[in-house]
Amino acid sequence: MDRRDKTVLRFRLAAVAAGLVAAAIGGYHLIAWFSGVMATRGLYQITMKTNAALCLFLAAIALIMMAGEVGGRKGPWLARGCAIVVMAIGFLTLLEHLFTFDFGIDEMFAQEAPGAVGFLHPNRMGPPGAITYTLAGLSLLLLLRQRKGSAGAAQALALIMNFLAVMGMLGYLYGVQGLYGAARFTVIALPATVGNFLFSIGLLCFRPTEGLMARVTSADPGGMVIRRFLPAALIIPVILGWLRLQGEWHHLYEHNFGTTVLILSWIAIFSCLIYRMGTLIDHWSEKTRESEARFRGIFENAAVGISLFDPQARLKRANSRQCETLGYTEEELLGKSFDSFTHPQDHEPDLSRYRMLMEGSIRSYSLEKRYLRKDGGLIWVRVTRSAQPGPRNLPEYSINIAEDISARKEAEEDRERLLAEVQRSNQELQQFAYLASHDLQEPLRTIAGYLGLLERKYSGQLDEKARTYIGYAADGAGRMQKLIEGLLNFSRISRQVEFASVDTNAAFKAAVTNLEQRIEESGGTVNNDPLPIVPGDENQLVQLFQNLIGNGLKYRKPDILPHVHVSAKQEGNEWLFSVSDNGIGIESRHYDRIFQIFQRLHTSEEYPGTGIGLASCRKIVERHGGRIWVESVPGRGSVFYFTLPAERNL
Repeated sequence: MDRRDKTVLRFRLAAVAAGLVAAAIGGYHLIAWFSGVMATRGLYQITMKTNAALCLFLAAIALIMMAGEVGGRKGPWLARGCAIVVMAIGFLTLLEHLFTFDFGIDEMFAQEAPGAVGFLHPNRMGPPGAITYTLAGLSLLLLLRQRKGSAGAAQALALIMNFLAVMGMLGYLYGVQGLYGAARFTVIALPATVGNFLFSIGLLCFRPTEGLMARVTSADPGGMVIRRFLPAALIIPVILGWLRLQGEWHHLYEHNFGTTVLILSWIAIFSCLIYRMGTLIDHWSEKTRESEARFRGIFENAAVGISLFDPQARLKRANSRQCETLGYTEEELLGKSFDSFTHPQDHEPDLSRYRMLMEGSIRSYSLEKRYLRKDGGLIWVRVTRSAQPGPRNLPEYSINIAEDISARKEAEEDRERLLAEVQRSNQELQQFAYLASHDLQEPLRTIAGYLGLLERKYSGQLDEKARTYIGYAADGAGRMQKLIEGLLNFSRISRQVEFASVDTNAAFKAAVTNLEQRIEESGGTVNNDPLPIVPGDENQLVQLFQNLIGNGLKYRKPDILPHVHVSAKQEGNEWLFSVSDNGIGIESRHYDRIFQIFQRLHTSEEYPGTGIGLASCRKIVERHGGRIWVESVPGRGSVFYFTLPAERNL
């Protein structure tokens, strides 16, 4: 909370406090009237009339409800009702005074003894009170409107009420009957003047940031001067005047001497106040100069272009960096619209958004556009524009920061070009791999076919060594065919396929079905815990489970039946899968190597394979936004872990 906010809060609290005291004064006198005790008679020369007490009480209650935001949604309506009643009683009483009417409202709630001091008509409030409560009701209704100018009008009415109340209080303080009443014709009681004074202060403090009070609560030096010296200017003369009269009444000095002392006191006190005011103004001026110097330093030495534009988008000021960016001097730029050095294709949406900024619809905006330099060159900038409010809180000019992003734009263009080249290269590589693999398989089939035909037709004519050579050739052709099939599958993994919800239980069962013959041959077992539903590519997830389970069955110890178990648990926004086996295990130094394509730890005679399976697993997992790793103890088995996102924008 800044200093202005604290000041506003104090004024709002003052409005509530003033309303509470005023309500207490009005309520006390209402109780005195309704109880018949009339405790006020004898305390004051003139009693506070019943309607005056009622109006003060209702007006103060309305102010409390408004300032304290009491009553929820019904609060404003209740306050409006109180204001209407107060204004009606005050206005009808004023009509009674002006036109000698009698509406029968004076003794509607309580009766006053005939001939009581205060007025010719029993229990009728005087003209000052009638005027005050008419204005009080009207000012409350204005404050409830929440319209532009309503707060200023209400505060002007509050000042009139304040003047009438102060006039009455000074009359009682100085013993000047003409200020609070003339015999029995126009009178106002002391409690009423005090209550009305407090109520008018509460009205002034209710909306302190608007109307006449905006200057008082301002954080500017003028507002600080008013807050510091206005109370002294109002209170000190009252005290000095009272002290002078007290001296005369007690015969301490004669009238001329008292007047001289009063004037000298005013001169001394107000000279001190003025001197103090001058000291404060000098202090604030020094701070202002320091602030302006800091602003000039920041403005001129900033590493980005800073400029000021008026509501019509004409340049008022530009720093040196802005001038360097555009290639103009500041004198050449003054009065130019930013549209004049903007690329024609970038005029919108800048112009329309700038109009919204200057209308107050938005507070700031940013965009990227191209500026035209004086030498005809183009430069990319990121411009941020924000409105600077003026005295009426309306946008007076805009502050514009232009950052040169030409290097970033060039880097983005280079990156886009490289990405396009990489994508094109990947597509060509995939197409080449597919075509090459397809073209390689046909001669391999021919070789394998003719080798088989040769073995069947001429087996009786060949010796054992020839048959062995034919077996080697057929086995090599078979391994080559499997290797090509593996490469085909590996190249297909990166193809873009829409993800969908996949039940990994079904993917696991499909993988086990594909491996059913190998499971029977090995005599092993494969089981699982309940598995989740994840977003992904079902065919690739089947391949992932099939490769990991197949490895667990293949790399087994000779004397132990293989066992593979698959489970999963959720960790945050992802699922952690584990595929554990009781096989031969892997040494830790090979943990990274086994996921690289064509990297094998064993010969084909020990364990057949192509060295593509785990590389395919890593590619599948990474394409799904996860990661894969292994933990193993040689001779005891391995656990392959991989993660898959639990949530994904499908």
